[in-house]
Amino acid sequence: GGPGNDVILGNFIGSTGSSGGCPWQSCEHDADFISGRAGEDGLLGNKKNDRIKGGSGKDTLLGGPGADSMSGGGNNDALSGSSGSDRNDGGRGRDSCRSPGAGTSGARRCEFNASRRPSALLERLSTMAGWTP
Repeated sequence: GGPGNDVILGNFIGSTGSSGGCPWQSCEHDADFISGRAGEDGLLGNKKNDRIKGGSGKDTLLGGPGADSMSGGGNNDALSGSSGSDRNDGGRGRDSCRSPGAGTSGARRCEFNASRRPSALLERLSTMAGWTP
C-alpha cells in the first residue's frame, strides 16, 4: 500500500475496519500494518512509522531514515543503519556498537568482530533489555 493506515495491503483510506472506503485487507492509505510505501506501515514500507521494513520515518525493524529499531539508513535506528541515532551498527550518528566503514562518527560503545558477532536475535533481545554486548 502507499501512505495511510492499511492493515494488510490495498488502495484506499479506511482500511482499519471503519465503514466505507474499502475492505479491511485491501486498502492502500493510512497506517499500513503489513506492506506499503508511506504512512504507519506495520511490516514493509518506505516512510513513516513502519514496523518492520521501510525507507524513512519511524521504522521499527528495517528501514532507511527515521526512528528505525533494527536496521535502516538514518535517524534513531536501534540496530543497524547508516545515520542517525543507531544503537548497534550503522554508519554515522549515535551508534551503540559498530559502524561498518565510512561515516563512523557518533558515540559508539563497542565493536563487533565479524567472525564473533552475536546473532541478530541475540542483538535484538539484548537491545530490548537495554544491554549492549
